[in-house]
Amino acid sequence: MRMFLNSSDQIISRLGFGRYGDIQNFVDHTLQESMNPFVPKWTGKLRETATRSDFGSGEITYTTDYAEKIYYFGRMPGTKPGHPLQSRLWDKYYIAARQAEFQKKLDDFMRSRV
Repeated sequence: MRMFLNSSDQIISRLGFGRYGDIQNFVDHTLQESMNPFVPKWTGKLRETATRSDFGSGEITYTTDYAEKIYYFGRMPGTKPGHPLQSRLWDKYYIAARQAEFQKKLDDFMRSRV
């Protein structure tokens, strides 16, 4: 008797866990939306550029010319402090503050797929 098994890459892709799969796309969209309060905002351009990211790739990219500077060093000189949640390294602060909330959203999404 012979058995043919799918490769792990095929199984991961079929279940939606792979790059551009349903689950990765959900994770990217949810993180981007949920992290918005943590992203420093002056005009909103920084937040808007993330909505044009390659969702499903596992990366959320902010494409303004000053995104990297704000990410590592905080708000730009001459701008007013924003919401208390806004900070540099916003993804790290988001995970530290709201990991349980994100985990619940992901669990609910996974349960809805069964």
